[in-house]
Amino acid sequence: MRPLLLPFLGLLLGCGGTPPPDDTSGGDTDADADTDGPELWFYASHNLQVDENVDEVIALLDRASAAGYHGVVLSDFKIGLAHTDLPSDAWRPNVTEVLDHATTVGLEVVPATFPFGYSEGILYTLPDMAEGLPVVGSPLVVRAGALVPAEGAAILDDGGFESAHGDTFTAWDWQDEGRVVADRSVVHDGATSAHVVAGSGNARVVQALAVSPRRQYHVAYHVRTRGWSGGTFQVIALDTVSGVPRNYDLVDVAADQDWTRHDFAFVTGEGTSLSLYAGVWTSSSGDLWIDDVTVEETAFHNLIRRDGAPLALTLEDGTPLVEGVDVAEVVDVRATFDDWHAPPTPAAAGLGDGTRIRADFYAVTPIHSYQVGACLTEPAVTAWMEENLAAVLDLFPDATGFFLEYDEMRQMNTCAACKARGLEPGALLADHVARAIDLVQAGRPGATPYVWSDMFDPHHNAHDDYYLVEGDIAGSWEGLTADTVVMNWNLGNAESLAFFANRGLEQIVAGYYDSGDGRTSAQSELTAAAGLVRGLMYTTWTGDFGQLEAYADGARAAW
Repeated sequence: MRPLLLPFLGLLLGCGGTPPPDDTSGGDTDADADTDGPELWFYASHNLQVDENVDEVIALLDRASAAGYHGVVLSDFKIGLAHTDLPSDAWRPNVTEVLDHATTVGLEVVPATFPFGYSEGILYTLPDMAEGLPVVGSPLVVRAGALVPAEGAAILDDGGFESAHGDTFTAWDWQDEGRVVADRSVVHDGATSAHVVAGSGNARVVQALAVSPRRQYHVAYHVRTRGWSGGTFQVIALDTVSGVPRNYDLVDVAADQDWTRHDFAFVTGEGTSLSLYAGVWTSSSGDLWIDDVTVEETAFHNLIRRDGAPLALTLEDGTPLVEGVDVAEVVDVRATFDDWHAPPTPAAAGLGDGTRIRADFYAVTPIHSYQVGACLTEPAVTAWMEENLAAVLDLFPDATGFFLEYDEMRQMNTCAACKARGLEPGALLADHVARAIDLVQAGRPGATPYVWSDMFDPHHNAHDDYYLVEGDIAGSWEGLTADTVVMNWNLGNAESLAFFANRGLEQIVAGYYDSGDGRTSAQSELTAAAGLVRGLMYTTWTGDFGQLEAYADGARAAW
């Protein structure tokens, strides 16, 4: 699992990284000591627009070379902007400085490119190329000359927790008794709130919701804390049939905060029943209160506009309306895709107040509040791939390998462009990765493609009912060519390792993952993968390179 990243603008600004430890000793550091040992890589995600980060990467290259590493996978959000003038004037010279130093110390550099799954590098310049979910027949009404969501029946019953018998909220379907209780002294409004008390295990309230299929909803609620720690508070809209979350809000609550409103939106799928969960799934200390929860239909939040994600407005009798004539153009002005902002309410004064309208459109639902994937079908995305790859080939003239970042693809096969192809998402992804490999190898003959394992692994993410993907991802692995190297991060899953090995694909374990002692981690990972992999990649999402040398030692000891 990848870490939470900053919004697009924050990624451009960047920050300094973690300095190497004072003591970098870790045993045998002779790069030539084990020529028959495992192939060793490390993953470095740095903003090379920042000079301090360049210094850090160069220091890491020195340490890795001394410890016997073979190379580095270099990831930087701005690689996705290499064909534009958006990176600062310092960025390209900084990249070149890192590449030159890697050559000096004998390390191979593999650039990370084609970010499908975490598509900031694409969507920064092409936001409407995000994969959107269809909203069909959204009910709207003209009020005060503007088009707004029509008022409907209440979706959630007793969001204020007023119907309480003792500590039991009678309008809610169930709660974790003893961990969620009624509080009549600390309230946001009314006479009662739901109080999550310190303890171990789950602390949640749940209510089943009847919803319309293919509609967009807005959830709002209020949270207060005192001395809160340990438990991540979440609100989840879960499809009760498939068990797939339509969205969930990992709420960033402070240890001590007064009543604060939080919001998020989601789009239903084909189902008509959801369960709304609110609470914590882990032990916690301190106190947290929830109050005044509402769920209502909305429209046009995180709206995208492109040929493969069309918008249509009609009167209730089916008469089509024309943007710019009957209704003002519908545009969602936003800095980036987010959990919630005020959606557009286009002018429609000529239709008369009370006129009822239906809207079909496509909207983006970020996962973890920020993660959005790009469409796999739109021609503009293919053009981006071609233009960006040409710049990457120029920027990395000696690269003989390219890391294709197909990873945790939470949105896929939902827009009109993708649906028109009539493919399951597995076939769609297989076709796309095959074309990406063709592009890379046409531009750099003989280049080795590297991929993360998860989206091509039936024992990991390549299956049915995966997040907001519509259809089965099985078969995605058919797009991997025989020379593709799989960076397998399905740690400890022997079936995963055997699956790729049986397909004749070479593998490198993407290990460590900021967990435990580096030497022990490498030994256990390599023991589990004995005979099935050619090496390991030290992988940190927190900038913890303190175990770099120990990881190499453990790998050699277990080889």
